[in-house]
Amino acid sequence: MHININIIILFLILLIQIISKNLRTSYENKEDKLIFVWKHFRHGARGPYIAVNLKNNLDFIGESWKTVGELTPLGLRMHYLLGYSTKNEYKNFLSEKYNPNELYITSTNVNRTLLSVYAFLKGFYDNNTSVYLTEKQIEKGIILNSNYSSKIKDKIKEMGKKSIEGGFSEIPVHIFDKNKLEFGLYEESSCPGIKKYKKENQESEKVKKVYEDIKKHTNDTFGEYVLKFMNTTNKNYLWNKSNIYYLSDTFFSDYFNGRKMKYINDTGINMESFYHNSFNVTFIDTYLYTFGFPSTDTVYISVSPMLRNILHYMDLRIQLDQKNKTDEIVADSPKFVIFSGHDTSLAPIDIFMESEFGIDFGMATYASSQTFELWKNGTTGKYSVHYLFNQELKGIFDLDDFKNKLENKTYDSNKIRDICFPKTTNDLSLIQMIKENNVYLNMKNVIIYISITSIIFLLISGFLFKLYHKRNDLNNNIKFIYYYA
Repeated sequence: MHININIIILFLILLIQIISKNLRTSYENKEDKLIFVWKHFRHGARGPYIAVNLKNNLDFIGESWKTVGELTPLGLRMHYLLGYSTKNEYKNFLSEKYNPNELYITSTNVNRTLLSVYAFLKGFYDNNTSVYLTEKQIEKGIILNSNYSSKIKDKIKEMGKKSIEGGFSEIPVHIFDKNKLEFGLYEESSCPGIKKYKKENQESEKVKKVYEDIKKHTNDTFGEYVLKFMNTTNKNYLWNKSNIYYLSDTFFSDYFNGRKMKYINDTGINMESFYHNSFNVTFIDTYLYTFGFPSTDTVYISVSPMLRNILHYMDLRIQLDQKNKTDEIVADSPKFVIFSGHDTSLAPIDIFMESEFGIDFGMATYASSQTFELWKNGTTGKYSVHYLFNQELKGIFDLDDFKNKLENKTYDSNKIRDICFPKTTNDLSLIQMIKENNVYLNMKNVIIYISITSIIFLLISGFLFKLYHKRNDLNNNIKFIYYYA
């Protein structure tokens, strides 16, 4: 009996799709209710952000880039589609149009993360966010300068009653404030105290050995090809940690953005093998070298603000649910929170979830996402947390167990301040005092500080001046000896 192999393959594909769909929807019984969603994603495809010669705009591999580290058209498309698929996933959970009390969005202050979240929102609301004006509002909204207004009459007519073209720009995106120690704690500029924890990990024998192994493999397998397309005779080039990482990162940027990479192809290198090697280098540098795997102190410190932030929002929505206000839209208690970040914001959460909950993960490549959902069981009334990576369900946890694990393994804001700004001297500067006490300098504080300092200085100066003249009056010989001692 002859069986068509294509039919078997098609059957297996359909079976896999059915199984994966059941995994995603098995907990979505009619009795169960979604309470809250926290979604975190990396920016989309970008250009190289380090290895570009600014004189000729060529990267390590000979590809031309007009800008460094910026989101590319492919990166925009990635997030538009991610936004579109996310909206379909939660179409029965959110309003059709944007509501500021329902959705809260935060991004790092970097062009590629901001543009990624704008593209995401464009797909998420698919141009359905425009607010429509009344005829009276349209009349009042005309620019007062008549000369200017006459030049845009056609555009005003074309817009009709729409408040703005496109719509997605009406949605505010908040910027993470690093001074509040909410994000980026692996960076010493944000958290100086992290240095010693990173050093412990990076100088461990385990990390050193893994990095030496990948450098040796890269040199043995690709060394002659790399030296050729890099046009260098420096045989120690790939033994430098920074060089091997920059090369791998640049390769990923060129590869994902569909560049021809003629310099590499002309050497006859095996592109698939080089891709996997670059993947391994990037993984080792981000996950193992920067943070440490399994979880290290650097990981626990880095994830603390974000994971505790998730618990905070979940508590707010649970409080409403327990008052039978589950679907109510309330200020400062959003149903859906979005954070646009980097591989370095996803990586420590990946590591934490694997170390503490046994969740297997893949590397946070461009547009990768993590999602934490809060669900309420319709039968028992118990709450559970569902964790998804790249929109695939990875694990379901009892809320109390999840909460206890996070609170036991992460640090509160006071402890984070102590870690980031340890007291090493009794003579603290004003800026250190402000950071340690989480006080933010404003004009009023400046005026008070300067006023008090000036008064103290004048009082001390007056006292010393008076004492000096009193001594002069008492004994001129003392004055003489003082001058010529």
